[in-house]
Amino acid sequence: MNNNMKSSLPFIIIAICIGLYFLYISPTITDVQALRDQKAEYTNVLEKVQEIKEMRDAVSATYNNIPSADLNRLSKIVPERFNSTLLANDLNNLASKNGIVIKSFKESTSNTSGGAVVASQENPAYKTNVITISLIGQYRQFMNFLAELETSLQLVDVTSLAMNSSAGQKPTDNQFQYTLEINVYSLR
Repeated sequence: MNNNMKSSLPFIIIAICIGLYFLYISPTITDVQALRDQKAEYTNVLEKVQEIKEMRDAVSATYNNIPSADLNRLSKIVPERFNSTLLANDLNNLASKNGIVIKSFKESTSNTSGGAVVASQENPAYKTNVITISLIGQYRQFMNFLAELETSLQLVDVTSLAMNSSAGQKPTDNQFQYTLEINVYSLR
């Protein structure tokens, strides 16, 4: 039996090793590989977070280096909040400068972000204020008014323009009544 035992002992040890491999070592290797993959994912995420932090810091530094005069100009282009009184005053100053009289100023609000909308937005990027202005003046003066409106700091889109001869005016006066519809934008 001793001889029989000696000859079967290597097979028993090999069988134990094979069983140990399939029951313990192989699942442990699989778990270790899964943990390595998870570690690689976490490392990748941490690297991306670090890149984002660096980009944020760079953008913040760039923003902080913008002169306050430029920031003020930007806030006039698309202000934080729309102020119809300031716009009416600015338009009246432009009109007076060009010899035009503003007869009426009406405001309505549209919360759309304009243009073709590909995906529905719950919070649009900006607020659109629709302003309708009635003006009276000569054609050349009105063209000068539009040119100055175009180059003013506030972002304005002319969406509609109607022109009629002024009631009660002689044809030689060259006075026309203009109805101008514009979109003015604000962030809120």
